[in-house]
Amino acid sequence: MSWPAAIAALRGRIESVFEALLERAQLDEARLRRAPEGGSWTGIEVLEHVALTDRFLLVLADKIARKSLARAARGDAWPASAPSFAHLEHIAGRELEWRAPEHTRPAGAVELETIARTLESDRARAFALLEQCPDGVGTLHRIRMSVVGGEDDRLELYQYLEVVRLHAERHVRQIDRVLAAAR
Repeated sequence: MSWPAAIAALRGRIESVFEALLERAQLDEARLRRAPEGGSWTGIEVLEHVALTDRFLLVLADKIARKSLARAARGDAWPASAPSFAHLEHIAGRELEWRAPEHTRPAGAVELETIARTLESDRARAFALLEQCPDGVGTLHRIRMSVVGGEDDRLELYQYLEVVRLHAERHVRQIDRVLAAAR
């Protein structure tokens, strides 16, 4: 796949999942605050978790972009073809057991409107990174991500943004389950 096509497809996937998150953030707040059985997070807590996690993931994505652009400025070449995302798909699945780090756990004190604005900002940041690195230059620096596992756990910018998307997708489904159980 060509770089323009791969980046356009990634942008579309990011747009789609953030639209789904923002749709959930527009639901009735009382419904989003209903606690499901078993002590799992409420819908609003899941949204808060996604926003908190995005903050940290996008800081690292910014770092990847900056370092990639610096390497490109030095003359480093990047691959002619787009990377694979297939080895990341398991991140969106329920079978992946990954305890959220303490700094990404919801406190329940953030207003729904604030969470929605943060999610909109996160989407804009992801899009800005794609615009800064539109042709594959974002592959010139990689960061290890333990949740990926396996031998290929070092991710470049586009794969890192795919992780942001997959994480959000996983939690859109969780919100839907929580809301269905609270009916």
